[in-house]
Amino acid sequence: AGPHGAGFANAIFAPPGCALIELFGAEVRNSIRDEIAPAGGLRYARVLGAPAGDDGFEIRADPNAVRAAVEETLAVPR
Repeated sequence: AGPHGAGFANAIFAPPGCALIELFGAEVRNSIRDEIAPAGGLRYARVLGAPAGDDGFEIRADPNAVRAAVEETLAVPR
């Protein structure tokens, strides 16, 4: 799990069935869900966060939404 960004470039090396959770703010227009996750056979969930700082890079995610995303991705059979 992690914030939307270049760090997810390593997802292309993840084995099929790997669980991947993306956290991002409302301003994000594209997602790894659109291309990388389906191409790699990754189990994917996303959590929409709210701005948490003045720089536009920090987001605050609801812990319950993160927990639900983790449970969702881990519940999918491999």
